[in-house]
Amino acid sequence: MSGGEPLPAVEARAIANSIHRWITTRSRMWKDGAAVYEATFVAIQSARAKKGGAARAARRDERTEAMLEYMRGKP
Repeated sequence: MSGGEPLPAVEARAIANSIHRWITTRSRMWKDGAAVYEATFVAIQSARAKKGGAARAARRDERTEAMLEYMRGKP
């Protein structure tokens, strides 16, 4: 097989099964079970969204203030 040919479907499926088996049996993300992993993932994403939302709001406020200052300076 050369570098330009896709993997045979059987081989791709075997690789996918191997990855799935490793994730569900050895990955630390799944050590407490799928439900715990899902809850943890949701909590992490929620915290990231809140942090990002605060940063976006701060940038928006800065831009708004700069525009107001610019507009006040005009006759």
